[in-house]
Amino acid sequence: MARKRVGLIRCSESLNIGNNFINEGAKNLLAQAFHGIADEVEFFEVEFFDSSSRNVGYTYPSVALTGSAKNALESSDLIIQFAGSVFNLSAEPALSEIGGLQVPKVLLGASAAGYCEEERQLVERAVRDYDRVILRDLETAAYFGLASASNVISGIDMAFFIDRSFLTAQDRSYAVVNLDPITEHTESRDTYVEELLARFPEVYVVENSATRQTQHERYVHIGGWKGLYGMYANAGEVVTTRVHTAVACSVSCTPFHYVGLDETHPNGKRASLFSRVGFKLQTGMQYGTNELSDFNAYLEPQKRSMVHRIRSELVSLGFKRKLLHSIVGR
Repeated sequence: MARKRVGLIRCSESLNIGNNFINEGAKNLLAQAFHGIADEVEFFEVEFFDSSSRNVGYTYPSVALTGSAKNALESSDLIIQFAGSVFNLSAEPALSEIGGLQVPKVLLGASAAGYCEEERQLVERAVRDYDRVILRDLETAAYFGLASASNVISGIDMAFFIDRSFLTAQDRSYAVVNLDPITEHTESRDTYVEELLARFPEVYVVENSATRQTQHERYVHIGGWKGLYGMYANAGEVVTTRVHTAVACSVSCTPFHYVGLDETHPNGKRASLFSRVGFKLQTGMQYGTNELSDFNAYLEPQKRSMVHRIRSELVSLGFKRKLLHSIVGR
């Protein structure tokens, strides 16, 4: 019997290396969900162009996909798009182009970006165009009234599923300051560095951007997701404004101080992806090893439940019931 072809559309990683935490976590989740029938499935990966965005200053927005990528997706049996904050106006051209493909489609780990009325039409179109919309937070469903949509499923952010076997031993001998590279953070960055130097022999300033933007004597530029993830996972302490840095720290039991916006702030709604898994990410809070260890014990059964739910959805989308169900208990 011919193998089924599954096209995987990755989150763009050219602006934010942290998006690869989502990509790699999603791949690990799917490896578990497809376990037992992997030899009957052919996977291929594509990524849509950032230059298709209308909101990042491009004079001539491009298409989202090459013709060959589009042809490959159109000839597949299933498309799974790794989502993140996909319901934002800058992603509208790509969502429209992909949504128009006449193939069963799944949005995996999706949420809004601004949680505003301007995004409502985009959300409604995605619910119409995609066979399954698997969310990563509670706020998106609540704001846009998606509870009654039969193809919308409550899920977990994909970054929680990263396979961490590539990591080296945790020595915890250094600290990291990871703030958004904006002028307003310059003074606080210096303050955090000085505070951490009183307790750690080495302190590194790191950003999640693919291009170097920070000017600081302790800045190190990390160009790949494994190096970036490992920097957080092996640290003795991290100070961060970034939600997905907090994800990396939480699942690695790395003590961290969250100084970004939380879900109580109008611009911090994406932090609600933590509330979805029973963890309160709050501005100004410090989280220690014991608290994070307890959180991971609570998180693991939720992750297993998510794998089982994805298997169930694969069955409903035409994958073999017998093989998939034979591994549900593993």
